[in-house]
Amino acid sequence: MRKPHSRKRGITRRTIGDYLRTRQDVKVEHAIHQHLVRLETLDKQNREFWRDYQFFLAMEREKLLGKITESLWAVRSQSFDFVGGRIVGSEYSKSPLCSVGSYHYPGRFNFAQIASYLPDFKALYLASDYETAFCEKFYRRQDDVLEGLTATELSLTPTGSFSYYRVRAKLDSVLDVRNDEALAGFCEIIATVDPSFEILMAAKRIRSAPPQTIKSVQQLRAALLEENFQQWATWVDQPSPSQWFGHYVRLAGIQGIVYPSVRNTSGYNLSVFPDNLCDSEAEIALIDPSDSVPESDRTLNKTNHLILQNAPTSIIVSH
Repeated sequence: MRKPHSRKRGITRRTIGDYLRTRQDVKVEHAIHQHLVRLETLDKQNREFWRDYQFFLAMEREKLLGKITESLWAVRSQSFDFVGGRIVGSEYSKSPLCSVGSYHYPGRFNFAQIASYLPDFKALYLASDYETAFCEKFYRRQDDVLEGLTATELSLTPTGSFSYYRVRAKLDSVLDVRNDEALAGFCEIIATVDPSFEILMAAKRIRSAPPQTIKSVQQLRAALLEENFQQWATWVDQPSPSQWFGHYVRLAGIQGIVYPSVRNTSGYNLSVFPDNLCDSEAEIALIDPSDSVPESDRTLNKTNHLILQNAPTSIIVSH
């Protein structure tokens, strides 16, 4: 069984618990939406404050990295069999198990090309079924039509012809964030980080409410499943809460994260970290024959995970 990574350079951060804790009278989802709208309209001074605050908390959590990775490793599922699928643009159909697309278009649980001090890493995103894969890629259900426009025409991503591949995965370790137990230990550790006196004074100078951090599993899960996670890099020059979480899970040596789809409530997704397939018998493989995929690219495992991570493709994923 693969052991947790040794301590590496990694930075952590707070999430949006500050707003959630000040709005206990509203639903978590509504609170998150209002918080994101507020972030989007921040002036330069407020943006700089939030950026600095995120960085402060990142460095504080770095001091707890050993405890964080140990807590995640302790609650991993030690065996996980998965059957689902993946949608890719047809121009990239020769290498559907390549994860380099998540480097150009970071997904929910990985970050890349955000800041020079962050250790970029890739992830392979899979969906539990075709409908979920379609919703994740095109942000809409397949049968959605608005004023004569189809779901793919309304999509926020470049579209054209695309291919769906059925995939089977057998992993040695995953973290299933659908379960409270998988988040409780991590939440308990990060809840010990609070704003410093300097941060509180900076908030006072810009007449902002004192920032607070996530203190409950409910708040943590809401942050991890935030629908607009991709906007954090634009708003505050930082990865989203879920991307930081993926960073820690990967450093813990865990091979994947299982999580519910925010765009298709009947489905779920699997994010796989190819880096953690080495020294393991785990593998991800295409189920159906395909003339367009070379035999060497039909399976992702410890023998070729480095090659497929750098294949010449740029698959767009969101999840």
